[in-house]
Order: sequence, then C-alpha cells, then structure tokens
Amino acid sequence: ITVQRAFYAIYVRSLLSAPGRNVRITDNEIGSVDTSHFITFRGVDVQNVRNAEISRNTIYNILVNTAAIAGIEIGGTPTDSARISSNRIYNIRNFNPSGSGAYGISVLAGSNAIIDNNAIYGIAGMNGTATSTLSAMGIRLAGGTNHGLYYNSVYVYGDYTNTNNTEATAAAFGITSTAVTAEVMNNAFAANFTTNAAGPNHFVA
Repeated sequence: ITVQRAFYAIYVRSLLSAPGRNVRITDNEIGSVDTSHFITFRGVDVQNVRNAEISRNTIYNILVNTAAIAGIEIGGTPTDSARISSNRIYNIRNFNPSGSGAYGISVLAGSNAIIDNNAIYGIAGMNGTATSTLSAMGIRLAGGTNHGLYYNSVYVYGDYTNTNNTEATAAAFGITSTAVTAEVMNNAFAANFTTNAAGPNHFVA
C-alpha cells in the first residue's frame, strides 16, 4: 500500500499484558514528494509485539519541525525477535531549532531484534546539544538486549545552520544506553555534516 498525509503512517501497539504476535509490515511506500502529503511523525511504529517483521518498505520525506521523529520505531518490553530488513529510509530531517532527534530506525526496548540489509540516508537535524534525544542517527539503539545489526548501509549528512544552540551532533549509528547489548557486524556507516555551531560538535559514523 501507499500511505501519505499522516502523523503515524502505520501504527501497531499492543498491551504490555497481552503482547501482539506475528505482525507483518511489508512492501509499503510511506511518504510523498508533495509537501502537503508528508508523513509528520513516524513511518512505522510497533510496540509490544513479538515476532514482528518490517521489511521491504520505502519510507521517505519526513521533513518537519517537531519532537523526535523516526522512519521506523519499535519498543515495549515484551517486544521480542523483531526483524527489520531490506527497508529503504531516506530524507528524515527535523528542523526544530532546539535540535530534536531524527532517526532512520529507532529501537526503544525489547530483545533479540535483527536489523539487516537496510539502506538509510539523508538523516539530519539542527544545531542542538550533544545528548541522545537531541541527535540525528541513522540507527539508534536506546534500549533492549541481544540485538543484531548486519549488512546495513547508512549515510547521514546535511548542513546545520541555525544559531539557536552552540553544539551539533549526529551519528550513522548510536547506542544511547549502557544497558543495551548488541552484535554489530559487516555494516557500512558514514557521516558528512557541516555546521556553524561554535562547538564542541560531534559528527561520527
């Protein structure tokens, strides 16, 4: 299917006490080239679901000024064995002058997520502060254990030109909690940014 002009394009949330199972979100086009039809918050949001598959979707042009945005976000403690595979995610940018986050793929909680063979590029934010919530990241692991990242290609880039804050930060891949455990192998990460912030600035692959 094609989904446009939505806050959440695809939204699946089960209860903590009764997790969902075996959700398949595949082969969708999420986004638009028409600015009046953009997705404005999340491309795919899945919470408290076991054995979810999110694959072969194209998610693009989430270009807004708001709280943290994401192409794909999963979370919820019961979430287990999600597979996020072979998605193309691009042009995710948050123009919030306070530097709110922009993420290609964001994992908030759960266990045993496999993230593989995704192409992610054009993820960016604005000058802000060097914290996990105020960052642009291609792939962000903010919670959960025993995740696996394999054969992803991530290129984050852009110009940070606002002057509201003094620092800028972005990463192709980031782990934002010491509780996270993950195996990360055979990925290609790259970052290329410019900024007018005085610094310190943090742009890392």
